[in-house]
Amino acid sequence: VRSDYRGGRFLIEPQGPLRETAEGAMSLPPFDPQGDHRMAMALAPLALVCDEVMILHPEVVNKSYPGFWEELKKAGFLVEFS
Repeated sequence: VRSDYRGGRFLIEPQGPLRETAEGAMSLPPFDPQGDHRMAMALAPLALVCDEVMILHPEVVNKSYPGFWEELKKAGFLVEFS
């Protein structure tokens, strides 16, 4: 895997799960943090460059930062739970 930062985009080669949509945004498959609160919190900011970031089991953040999702909402992120 090679990573390269060009013109505001982070590209990963060869093709992995990160894909560019027709609108130029990035698209990710649902992510399972497998109980790791740090992974869930680290992945959330990808919503800045992706159409959507779906994190399975979002409650894992309660281990270290119970108000994490509310803080993201305050910062302007759209946070929805299903």
